[in-house]
This record gives sequence, structure tokens and C-alpha cells, in this order.
Amino acid sequence: MKGYVITLDAFLALMLLTFVMAMVLSQDYGDSQYGALYMRAMSMRMLAAFEKSGVLAAGISRPSELRAALNGLPPNVCSQLTVYNSINSTVMDVQKDGCAAPSSPSVSYRTFYANNSLYLAKSTAWSK
Repeated sequence: MKGYVITLDAFLALMLLTFVMAMVLSQDYGDSQYGALYMRAMSMRMLAAFEKSGVLAAGISRPSELRAALNGLPPNVCSQLTVYNSINSTVMDVQKDGCAAPSSPSVSYRTFYANNSLYLAKSTAWSK
């Protein structure tokens, strides 16, 4: 009789473990609203940092500096930066190397002055 109780106890424990594992593995841990909020905040902070460090102003005449700054972002973050002048024509458009087309991008804007002219920087950020 003892053998049956131990076998039944082990079988119930195994069933409970299987049920718990199935519940955990069935959860969707993909892009959530927190991921979108993180990307928006990342995009806004990136634009602010690039403006305050002078990268945006320098990038107008030397896009290679702006591309180097974008390539310095964390490996799981992709970004495309477009700069428009005051008449809304594109001055430059650079993207981080090794990034494919965005699936669900977060877009942020920031205005800045360079060379006595007003520019608009548009950042499109997404995760790999």
C-alpha cells in the first residue's frame, strides 16, 4: 500500500509541475506597453543628449558624427534620425547600422538652433 501512495504522490506532483510550467510558458512576454514607453523615453532622452552635446548641430555639416553617435546606442535599440530645416525640407537622414525596417517604432521630435537657423530633429526608435 505504501508504494501506491508514494507513486500517487509523485504523479500528482508531476502533474502540478507540468501545469505550472504550461502556465508560465503560455504567457506572452513580447512587446508590451512598457516596451513602447521605454522606447519613447529613450528616443526623447537621445535627442536631448545629442542637442546638448552638440552632436545635432555638428551633424548638419558632418553626418558621419551623427551616424557614429547612433551606432553608440545600446545593441538592442535601433534608431533613424531625420533633420528638417525651417521650410520642412530634409537636411539629412541617417540610420543606425545593422537595423532592419521598424516593426513598431516610437517617434519623437525636438527643435534646435544651429548656425542661426531653426531645425527639427525627428527620431524614430525601435527595438531589435
